[in-house]
Amino acid sequence: MFGLIMLKKEGLEELGVLVGLISVQFAFALYGILMGYIMSIGISPLFLIIFGNFTTSFFFFPISVFFERKQWPRNLSLKLLGQLLLISFAGVTLFQMLMLYGVKKTSPALASVMPNLAPGFIFVIASVFRFEKIDMKCFYSRVKIIGTLGCIVGAILMSSMHSNASSSISHKAELNSTAVDQERIIGTFCLLAAVIVMSFNIILQAATLGNFPAPISLNSITSFLGAVFTVILQLITEHRLEFGSPLLNAGNLLGEVLYVEHAVASRHGR
Repeated sequence: MFGLIMLKKEGLEELGVLVGLISVQFAFALYGILMGYIMSIGISPLFLIIFGNFTTSFFFFPISVFFERKQWPRNLSLKLLGQLLLISFAGVTLFQMLMLYGVKKTSPALASVMPNLAPGFIFVIASVFRFEKIDMKCFYSRVKIIGTLGCIVGAILMSSMHSNASSSISHKAELNSTAVDQERIIGTFCLLAAVIVMSFNIILQAATLGNFPAPISLNSITSFLGAVFTVILQLITEHRLEFGSPLLNAGNLLGEVLYVEHAVASRHGR
């Protein structure tokens, strides 16, 4: 009887994980559509990163203080500080900037497909750095390799199908086809680079949580530092803080960005 109850409990836990993963994929697809629409009316991608991460940081900080205060390290070592800064710049500023520019130059459909390459990249990177052991005699290793190949093949097929559909439409406007193709190629490389950055960042987060076992606090800190890095980046590249179109007010942006940040954080493990 006890064994049956435990079996049912494990089955429910696995079902919960599966439903959670499907929900994250659905949320990330909505994220691409929402961001594509917001940027189409003139909102600056860098402003979205700044506003979104400041909002996320201030929202989660009181929660982290209440639930995780006892888990904070007593001393901030140089190693931990370096990890926090690297996660903030790579996982927040660089990843989101590449992803949003990729959405802007391609489409939400392609942007939602590309992150499926992440499990493959993570598996390869983890294997190189000895976080993952490959044993071809082991059933789980073979399944991981097959799953990795499946992710890569699926993403490539979706990308090629999307490109073919786009090229058939562009024949109707031959004067603009070259410019459209160049923008799409640049956007695709941005999305691919974003996935690679995200893969490295997930592995770095896993290592950092060993010394700083407070995921909500880590999210709050890296979101704040990432927003600061993005402000600095925008001041360097554009010499001003560009907010974009005035068509959206702060209230609308707050609700939209909170959803976006939750989707992104869930997707790449922050």
